[in-house]
Amino acid sequence: MEKANTESSSKDVAYFNNKILEVVDNARSCYVDGSTDKFNDHEFALMMLLDACFIINHIELSTTDTYNKLRTTRHHLGMLALSTTVRDIVLLEDQIPFWLLKLLISLRYDKDEGDELLEMFLNFTLFGEYEQKEE
Repeated sequence: MEKANTESSSKDVAYFNNKILEVVDNARSCYVDGSTDKFNDHEFALMMLLDACFIINHIELSTTDTYNKLRTTRHHLGMLALSTTVRDIVLLEDQIPFWLLKLLISLRYDKDEGDELLEMFLNFTLFGEYEQKEE
């Protein structure tokens, strides 16, 4: 398996994939009975990992000061794709269980950084602001 982006994580892809394999039965239970039967555990875990990584990357692009990364992504995907991605994430059309997304984020970041990343993304996406109000 490939090494994850060392700028972002010192763990390799196999590490994250194995963590999903540990909870693969729980992940399958989030879907309609029989809908995941055509995938063996390894295929299903890899599919979940790839989808979750796409979402986590988008969350990072949306909440960090990496304008160059966002500009490059927008150039390659286009504004419509970025807008559609946000809509799909909010509508949960990607079908990634939120607990699985949180698990992967907790494995990738330290607790405070991961919690802050999710909080910023949800606040901005749902309310248009990065900072949580004291009210």
